[in-house]
Amino acid sequence: MADRYQHALASTNIKPEMDGRTLSISGFIVPLEFDDQQVITEFFLVPYFGACLPMPPPAPNQKIQVKYAKGVEIDALY
Repeated sequence: MADRYQHALASTNIKPEMDGRTLSISGFIVPLEFDDQQVITEFFLVPYFGACLPMPPPAPNQKIQVKYAKGVEIDALY
């Protein structure tokens, strides 16, 4: 059981059958790429608020990397 848990924490396996599907997943945005108008084009979707600095990051199997060329507009980053 412990080995399975440790493997899940470090897993980078993806689910190709999910690529291109429309989903609804709740979470919080951690911006990775954005412009001067605060349009975010790449981000992590994480399960809890503050899942970046200074809190420990979530396990790799608990975050989703999103690349969205159209971008997500927000009022304020903080």
